[in-house]
Amino acid sequence: MKLIDHAHDLLMEGFNPLPLRDNKAPLLEKGHPYLYESIKQDDVDRLFKNAQKIGIACGKVSSGFYCLDFDKHNGEPIDDVYQNFVALPYIDNLIRDGKLSIYRTAGGGYHIYFIYQDQVLSGETLAYWETKSVMIEIRGNGQYAACWPSIGYEHIKGCEYIKLQALESQDELQAIKDFSHSFNRYKEIISRIKTVDSNKKWADNWKDTTPDGKYNIEFQDEAQDLLSKAGWQYCESRGDVQYWTRPNKDIKDGFSATFGHFPGMFYIFSEDLNCKPFHARQAYSPFNILTELKYDGDWKRAKDDLRKRFNMVDNEEFWSKNEKGNYSLNNKRFKDFLESNDFFKNSPNEGSTFDFIQKQGIFMKIVYEKDIKDFVIDWIEQNQCDEGVFNLMTGNLKFFKRDYLSLLKSKDIEILKDNKDECFLFYRNCIVKITKDKREILSYSDVNVGIWRDQVINRDYYPTDHHSSEYRTFIWRIAGENQDKYKSFQTVIGYLLHSFKTNSNNKAIIFNDEVISDNPNGRSGKGLFWNALKQLRKVQALDGKTFDFNKSFPYQSVSTDCQVLVFDDVKKSFNFENLFSVITEGISIEYKGKDSIKLDVTESPKIIITTNYTIQGDSASFNARKYEVEMSSHYNDNHTPIMEFGHELFNDWTDDEWANFDNYMMNCISIYLEHGLIDMPLKNLDYRKLIDQIGNEMNIFFGGLEKNQYLNIKSTYDNLLDSFPELKKRNVSQNLMTRNLKKYCEFHDFIFETAYSGGIGKMIINKPKEKKDIWDDIENKNETPF
Repeated sequence: MKLIDHAHDLLMEGFNPLPLRDNKAPLLEKGHPYLYESIKQDDVDRLFKNAQKIGIACGKVSSGFYCLDFDKHNGEPIDDVYQNFVALPYIDNLIRDGKLSIYRTAGGGYHIYFIYQDQVLSGETLAYWETKSVMIEIRGNGQYAACWPSIGYEHIKGCEYIKLQALESQDELQAIKDFSHSFNRYKEIISRIKTVDSNKKWADNWKDTTPDGKYNIEFQDEAQDLLSKAGWQYCESRGDVQYWTRPNKDIKDGFSATFGHFPGMFYIFSEDLNCKPFHARQAYSPFNILTELKYDGDWKRAKDDLRKRFNMVDNEEFWSKNEKGNYSLNNKRFKDFLESNDFFKNSPNEGSTFDFIQKQGIFMKIVYEKDIKDFVIDWIEQNQCDEGVFNLMTGNLKFFKRDYLSLLKSKDIEILKDNKDECFLFYRNCIVKITKDKREILSYSDVNVGIWRDQVINRDYYPTDHHSSEYRTFIWRIAGENQDKYKSFQTVIGYLLHSFKTNSNNKAIIFNDEVISDNPNGRSGKGLFWNALKQLRKVQALDGKTFDFNKSFPYQSVSTDCQVLVFDDVKKSFNFENLFSVITEGISIEYKGKDSIKLDVTESPKIIITTNYTIQGDSASFNARKYEVEMSSHYNDNHTPIMEFGHELFNDWTDDEWANFDNYMMNCISIYLEHGLIDMPLKNLDYRKLIDQIGNEMNIFFGGLEKNQYLNIKSTYDNLLDSFPELKKRNVSQNLMTRNLKKYCEFHDFIFETAYSGGIGKMIINKPKEKKDIWDDIENKNETPF
């Protein structure tokens, strides 16, 4: 069937058809109204003339037509999800009644179409995969769905969508949504008392030494009995996961919650009010269930009763109260209290002072005295402790001094980190392991070593094609649209994101401008480059204009978990040699009032230097420790990235653009892991170094000197000062002129000689003779070399 003919048929049946490109994007002008206004019959032939696919606008404009979209993104088992969904008796009845129409999509997913006219539905995600990529969603009002007879779409079950009967009630719609929710594989771990990060291992903080922890671990069956007594009904099990139906709902009409997606987790996905006191999209531990159903949400009373039931001493009380009502701190119990909440101290190595660490599940965070104080005060307020306890802990600053808190136990920590062949990026919803050949998505529940909390990227990861990434275009531009240079830039990105290093492979990456200018002022994109790294790694920057190696505590703003350290916009006089030991041996960080922390090279940050000048030094020691990057002049004062892209990079990005960026950066990591740092073709760097050494005035003056004839040194010097009077003000000497002229000649392969006779100095600049090409003689003699 021709798409134009089918578009006319859809309009006649009350649906609003949309012409689509092959990639399913609308073949319509930007800002078109047809997601909310119907296409006119007279416009169909014109609009669909070049259409490659057809879609239907969802919602009010199509008489309440909607699409339940089952999708996969990275090889997920969508077929299993779909088969389990349509096998449910309630769903099967809706299909038999002509209320659901099912088509296979071109991408291997499924579209289940339905009509609902009681209210206008917005788009809504109902279930996610483990990576928080969308599994099941409703395409709602203002959205659209591609459909048959587009190539790749096949009708497989139920009536044809053009013959659908409308759903008769909100209960039918809610049942569809609840059944869809039951397939969710990514849980927002939220309890009534507090929110737990979704990438934290559920139940990690449960300890059988606390009343709530012991109940969570040992009394899950009792919690399920409480649910049953409250009207909740067990339906079935799929593996370790139980499915439950809310009170006042027939089991055959759908599920409302799961138990056991993570150990002991009761997860509510139904939004029905009959779920109260539980709330939709929240997770509850057995202790939470006990608190809500038996203690009306009073978790303090529940904990006190459990403490009596389990014969437990209240180890959480770290204070004493005498007969006069005065409070005092018990040092031992305070130490035990902090350690039971996973505070400890750690030294990176034997010769260093310590950091305070708080462990939250598998996540580690460096904390400071003020953080520990905030934790204790918050705990006192949340547990509704006596006012005297609050006054005790806020009235004596000694309890939160570093020396006093050093009573905490010292512990070694094991952190998941990059190795020679693997790089790990941590997102809210998953871990991505990157090698030279592939990417692998890992769950946090599979990890048994620590992860630095500050290294978790505050967004979700979705696999996608990266070629349309704006940042990819930015790199192509700063590479001067040179393919070899672009590849080098990719390996620089990969090197800086791959945190593994040894003293033999560690280099400082030095960013400079390609353009030669008397007054260099940057704006070529160096700042955007390293700010991109900041979106994936812990990057800290030092002001290169004010940084001084000789000042006390030069690195006191650098944290021990910093991964990339930027010396931003350093001065012309920056002494790169002072970084030699940092690059090959590691960094020593000294904070005011504390002992220094020495990080060896494997734990130290990688180094970036950005400058509008050049870093001097060309000996083997210098070259072994630096990798120099040259930025093209594509971006400048008159042409900025905002002008090119129409918005700020990073700050104005959509979720799709972030996904493009993440996948592009991972591609750069893979290229680096395969090839290492690829040497960058440099256009003007050596010439810029010469100018930085001798000055632009002398460079211009030397270029005008006669060649192959002797020049009077004194007269030449006088001419230099006459030509550039500012050199006289700077007390430039004749000897300096001569030394700089020698450097100039060495760079240009000229032969420079001086001679003195009768106290008069002369010099000559000889151009080297052109070498005779041996092949000229051979060809002239009509001879061949073989």
